[in-house]
Amino acid sequence: MSFLPVAQDLHMSKVTIDLYEELGHLLNPEGWRMLAGKLGYTIGQANNYGLLQNRVTQEILTDWSTKKDSNLYTLALYLMQMNRHDCLGKIKDYLERLNRTTNV
Repeated sequence: MSFLPVAQDLHMSKVTIDLYEELGHLLNPEGWRMLAGKLGYTIGQANNYGLLQNRVTQEILTDWSTKKDSNLYTLALYLMQMNRHDCLGKIKDYLERLNRTTNV
């Protein structure tokens, strides 16, 4: 995954909402629990987030983005461990879009 080094320096608080929405579309309603566990959330926290139904992934990522060590690289590694190549494709597309807009 050649795009991963670029993701290492991108803190999740700097990621735009469109990526959160795209990942949410792919991980809701299933897939978000495994991601929540990898991000360090307990079963109790996951159950509380589960009440949000269609927005659960977005809310988990929003909360996780407040943590000092949350970055797009770490998220991509977890998604790789989960074999979520669909989500990795969205991250790659996001980074390509970001690169195009910053190099204009």
